[in-house]
Amino acid sequence: MTKHVTLLGEINRIIDAQSLMECSEVEQELACTEDHSSAVSEVETLLMKESCTLGNKLRLVLLYALRYEREPANRIAKFTDLLGQAGASAEQQSLVGMVLQHYGFGARSGDLFGNKSMLTAMKKSLQRSVKGVQNVYTQHQPFLAQQLEQLTKGTLSEATYPYLGAEPAPIQKKRAPTEVVVVIIGGATYEEARVVGEMNAANPGVKLVLAGTTIHNCESFLADVAKLDPNARPAGSAAGAAASYGDSISSTLTSIASNAPQVPGVDRKRIAALTSSVSSSVTAGVSQAMSKLQ
Repeated sequence: MTKHVTLLGEINRIIDAQSLMECSEVEQELACTEDHSSAVSEVETLLMKESCTLGNKLRLVLLYALRYEREPANRIAKFTDLLGQAGASAEQQSLVGMVLQHYGFGARSGDLFGNKSMLTAMKKSLQRSVKGVQNVYTQHQPFLAQQLEQLTKGTLSEATYPYLGAEPAPIQKKRAPTEVVVVIIGGATYEEARVVGEMNAANPGVKLVLAGTTIHNCESFLADVAKLDPNARPAGSAAGAAASYGDSISSTLTSIASNAPQVPGVDRKRIAALTSSVSSSVTAGVSQAMSKLQ
């Protein structure tokens, strides 16, 4: 009992000393709410706060930049300078531009923040008003949650997520899948793993499997970003890119099959067959798509 009390006391001390509750709330608001004037005030306040660690300040600026890069009066440059004043190195400051270059509005597909159109933004705002927010510290849901929800309801956009190989008959398209394997090249996150677990628990008739080339936290993700070319997108032939993706997919899915748990009701042979089929289909589809870009 004494150990638990001591541990809890130390956790609370760290939370207070590093202003983690304030940082977490602002991070959630940046990810979920479109309010530029409030974001500027809240981010700037934390950037000037000594108790907020440099890592947390960097994360706040990156989130702000990703959401408000197209805002004419954005303060990205100012906030990047404030990072330098807080002790960030030139390499750490350069991460802001690199994240926007590789993952900003012009580089990503889909509607990550639900603000690409006025209608979508209004719908999201209305939903928040009607449902409310039970916990401001856990209000964010990863983009994967939207995709899986649409997929399990049979409403996932075919234009954004086309079929590979022979297209199924119209009647089959309307049937929502009951077995889904999601592979994220570049790495999945702990939050995405939590969402998949919750969806499996809430939908007994659907089996979702999440795989990735790694499992990321903020530090590991930024370490990967730092390895990217700061001047241009990674170059290479279409065939080379397709081969790289294909090898990564095959390796990840093979790992899933070989490490499937020995649990009653889990058919290891079926998992192996499914992952092998998915690997072949995806690799072929990537090769076909990349060849058209040449």
